Amino acid sequence: NQVHSTYSVSGTVKYSDNNQLVTSGIVRAFKLDKSDAKIVILDSANIQSNGTYALPNVPHDSLYIGVFPNSTPPNDYVITYYPSTTYWENAITLYPSGNMTNVDISAIRMFSGDADNSVSGKVMRLTDAVIGNLKDAFVYAKRSNTYVGCTITDDNGVYHIKYLPTGYLKIIVNRPGFMSDSTSVFVTSTSKIDSVNFGLKLITTLKQTSESVPTEYKLFQNYPNPFNPVTKIRFQIKDSRLVSLKIFDILGREVVTLINEKLSPGVYEIPFSINQFSGNRFASGVYFYKLTTEKFTDVKRMILIK
Repeated sequence: NQVHSTYSVSGTVKYSDNNQLVTSGIVRAFKLDKSDAKIVILDSANIQSNGTYALPNVPHDSLYIGVFPNSTPPNDYVITYYPSTTYWENAITLYPSGNMTNVDISAIRMFSGDADNSVSGKVMRLTDAVIGNLKDAFVYAKRSNTYVGCTITDDNGVYHIKYLPTGYLKIIVNRPGFMSDSTSVFVTSTSKIDSVNFGLKLITTLKQTSESVPTEYKLFQNYPNPFNPVTKIRFQIKDSRLVSLKIFDILGREVVTLINEKLSPGVYEIPFSINQFSGNRFASGVYFYKLTTEKFTDVKRMILIK
């Protein structure tokens, strides 16, 4: 039998607030290259006049789907991860093993102004010893609960958002693999605010703690438990599998996907820190973490105490 290395992913893009069709922009499949923290575009397609898109060559890999407005203004929606979020931590990652349809995206509306003003700055990557420019970070401007601007940092980590409404605005930076950050600025109709800079830290990711091949699947109790603000989750898998590790609240609602990728046999450990997920607000209480493969599922309870 022929083995397909790529698949098609298709769906419809609509505005999240009124369900009307989005008729312009680009849908991209992309992933974080964990070796160098760069964003890799895997496939892209234009949104058609009837709101549909079709990505023809999406690889069998763990990836994000996102909708990007055209660069020519006026834009009326912001960069939105599938299914409908501006935070990569809340996005649903895909791992296509066949052609996928009805992967519908709800683009989040943006209301831009026409004032001759702007907010500019640089996004940098913070490490123990080096500060480097961070390309492909998504930068949003928000007034209260309404998005009013959006852009992407360039090769030098620089961003520039124009035509903003006046008043206090929240500038938010989100970049796959990094802790999100935000700050508030006050904008007038003629403001040219520069040097609103950010330094983002790469999130400590999954580590394989043993290369020995386990004889069984197992999900261990997190440690410490109770915890605040960080705990570690350890598990083992006995063969190469697509592995999902998700956090749920007491009502069974999914709040974070920690892992959704194919892993080799071994023992793994991943930290879970509530400070890494600024798109969520974690209250004290009981949470559950669930490990899922094609052959195994287990759920354990953990307690957050603030």
